[in-house]
Amino acid sequence: MSDPSSSDSDILSTVSRLRAALTRRLEFVSQKPETRLPSVTPSTGTRKKRPRPRPRPRPRSDKKYDEHRLLQAVSAALLNCVYLEWDLETYASTPPHRRAQKFPNPQLGHFSKPTTFADKNGVIVLWYLPNVLPHQLQNDLLRSTHVLNSLLSESVQPNSSFVKKTGTLKTTSWRFSNRYCVPPSSSRSVASGSVNFSAGWFAQGHSSKPYPLRPSRNLRTSLPARVWLSQLCTPEYFVNLILALTHPKLFDAAWEVLMLLRRHPDTQHIATMWHSVFTGIAVIANRVTPAHVDRSGRPDWYDLLLSIGTFSHATLNLPDLGASFSYAPGTVVNLCGNVLTHEVMTWGKGDRICYAHFFRKAVFARLGMEWIGGVNRSDFAGL
Repeated sequence: MSDPSSSDSDILSTVSRLRAALTRRLEFVSQKPETRLPSVTPSTGTRKKRPRPRPRPRPRSDKKYDEHRLLQAVSAALLNCVYLEWDLETYASTPPHRRAQKFPNPQLGHFSKPTTFADKNGVIVLWYLPNVLPHQLQNDLLRSTHVLNSLLSESVQPNSSFVKKTGTLKTTSWRFSNRYCVPPSSSRSVASGSVNFSAGWFAQGHSSKPYPLRPSRNLRTSLPARVWLSQLCTPEYFVNLILALTHPKLFDAAWEVLMLLRRHPDTQHIATMWHSVFTGIAVIANRVTPAHVDRSGRPDWYDLLLSIGTFSHATLNLPDLGASFSYAPGTVVNLCGNVLTHEVMTWGKGDRICYAHFFRKAVFARLGMEWIGGVNRSDFAGL
């Protein structure tokens, strides 16, 4: 896939064009079968002249081909919808320890084809898009991830540490604990660990008014982090297109937030190099991910999980739904990670890396962005 223009107008025009193409595609496939049958010209008993052969269509560029595959995956997922028996608002407002009793596990089974999951009101809570990320972009991201090996290694901490001030042991967050890291092996070249990056967020516990928005410290101080960021333009351009098609309102709001960060004096320098509309990206390498939810977004916003690596097979589990998904390299999953528990266990040989894209509601609030709700199947013309 050729490197796209970094201009703002380029991605916005591409988004507009792909949204229109998706609408046309959905309207076409949703028509009754008989309306799509070719008309048959009645025979007159006379021989007609042989029609001229149609000119061969010009081959698509790599960029157009990747966009076509994306449209195929998104439309296929929309047309293959699994409906849940609860509504997202009620589910999210129910304390987690009471959900199992109030919402029995539907035991949905295993999925390997493009699929959406919607609540009973049509709000889409998950998109499953296997093999949607082009191979070239997978390779580009994998090469870029090697640049982060030192930061990934430094992120890993002992499962517990002694706090001298209190004389007690403090348990390390599972996100950085060596307990969940996969040991090095000859089949792996990426270090185990987890590193978070952001063009503008708050330090943990400091989202009130006196504290400023700042880029993550690693992007301000680490040369490997800056080199990695400089290599993300093309992959993140494609990720932005995925969000723009699957949650249009959230993409539009996130784009405005990014523009504000690029004008903000405390974030401008890094934000101008940041090519994602997401608040942050967590690079999670060669680490088991236990069942969890992500609490800093909103229930109806998406976390976008992007799977790359040299491994051959992994499984993403959603225990509360009794659902599992083939999670091979190139898979993208949009899910309401604030309410849907998800996990990835062992996968065998090879490097497994997840680029987990996320939003922070505190950042949207600080920049004055209005509340953005979920995306409904009814938002897509033709369904």
